[in-house]
Amino acid sequence: MENLNRAVIVGSLALLAGSAQALPQFAANTANDIYFNTLENVYRTTANCAAFGGCLAFDAANDPAGWQRANPAIADNLKMGDVLASIVRVQNIDPLWNAGPGNRFNGYLAQQIVGFDPVSFAPSVAIILDNPAVDPFGVLQPGESLRMYAGTYSFTSSTAGTTFGMIAGVTGDSFWGSFGLDGTKNTYSYNVDNPTVPGTQTKDEFFTSWNLVAQGGVYNAGNLLLVNDLNESAHGTINPSFLCSGADIANPAISCAQAVGTAEIEFNKNSKVGGIGLSPWIYSANDPLSIFVPEPGSMALIGLGLTALALRRRSV
Repeated sequence: MENLNRAVIVGSLALLAGSAQALPQFAANTANDIYFNTLENVYRTTANCAAFGGCLAFDAANDPAGWQRANPAIADNLKMGDVLASIVRVQNIDPLWNAGPGNRFNGYLAQQIVGFDPVSFAPSVAIILDNPAVDPFGVLQPGESLRMYAGTYSFTSSTAGTTFGMIAGVTGDSFWGSFGLDGTKNTYSYNVDNPTVPGTQTKDEFFTSWNLVAQGGVYNAGNLLLVNDLNESAHGTINPSFLCSGADIANPAISCAQAVGTAEIEFNKNSKVGGIGLSPWIYSANDPLSIFVPEPGSMALIGLGLTALALRRRSV
C-alpha cells in the first residue's frame, strides 16, 4: 500500500511538472490575455469561383478539393459563402506563460461569411462571420470555429510549406479545446473591411466573442467565466466591467461569453502569392483573445497528490 501511495504521489507530481512544461499556463482569478498570430487564406468554392470569378488557379498543394483561394490583388473580393481558414500561433499568455521550444499552443480557425453590414462602420463594411457550414479542411466539428492544440509544432509567418502540411502539424498535437458561436446575442464574429482596396493592402479589424464548445484531454483552464469585450462597440460595450455580473448576463444589450478577442488583419508580406517569401498563407493577423480563469487548471493534479498523501498518512 505504501508503495502504491508513493507511486500515486510521484505520478501526480510528474504530471504536474509535465503540465508546467508542455501545456499553456493560466493565472487564477484574473483576466488572461492570449496573444496570438494567425496565418489566413480566403477560400471560395469552385462553383462560386465560376459564378463570381476572383479566384486564383487551383493549387493541389494548398487548396482542398472543390475550393480555391480568393485573389488578394482584387479589391472588394469577399463573397457570401467564402471561408476564412487560418492556423493560429500563441506567442504568450499574459501574465504567466510564454511559448518556447517543445511548449507550443496552436490552433486551427475557420469562419464563413454569412452577411455584410455596410451601415454600422461606414464607409467600411462589417463582414459577418459564423461557424462554417463546411470546413474546407475537415478539421472542425459542428458548432466550432476554433480548435486549440498543445504540443511541440512550431511555425512562423515565413515558414515555407503547404497549407495541408502546416495544418497537419498544428492538429497533430494534443487537442486542448474548442470555441464557437452559439447563435445567441452573446457570441459574434465579424471583420471591418475597406472594400475599396485590394487584399494586398488590407488593414482589417477582427472582433469575436465565443463560448467553449468542447474540452480536450489536456484542457487546463477550468470553468471559464463570462466576460465582455470593452474594445468592441457594436455588441454591448455599455458594460463598464470586463467580468460580467448576473445583471449583465441577463441584460439583452450586453454580450457575455467565455472568450473575447480583437485582431488586426493585413497582407502577409512573406506570402508566395504577391509577397516576397514562400509562405502558403496570404494574410496574417495578431492581437489578444481574452478569458477569465477562476482557478488554475492544475488544481486537480495538486488535489490528486494531496489525496495520495492523505491516504499514505492513514496507512501509516
